[in-house]
Amino acid sequence: MDYSNLLSHLTSKHDGYTAEFAELQASATPSIASFGFVGETTRNIYQWMVLIQHNLPIAEVENKFTRAVVTMKPTGVNTIKKNIDMVHLLECVSSSKRNENLMQI
Repeated sequence: MDYSNLLSHLTSKHDGYTAEFAELQASATPSIASFGFVGETTRNIYQWMVLIQHNLPIAEVENKFTRAVVTMKPTGVNTIKKNIDMVHLLECVSSSKRNENLMQI
């Protein structure tokens, strides 16, 4: 996939994007909200996924006590599983593309 259009846009419209990205990558606590264009629903699902990645069962998203103490909107196990699967798929595709690019060098 060719990213020249994206790179052209970033270069012409967003001076300093490389420094901003490097700063974000170096941040001790990166946040999906720091990108500025992530919708509320996506941010909510992401926050639930961050919570359960700390060795909690996926069913924790439906626990009434957990829901009482978190600031995220309620969600269900199926929604979380679907989104985890999507993140995994995207990572697999991204990894495959990186490997293809490395083999072309």
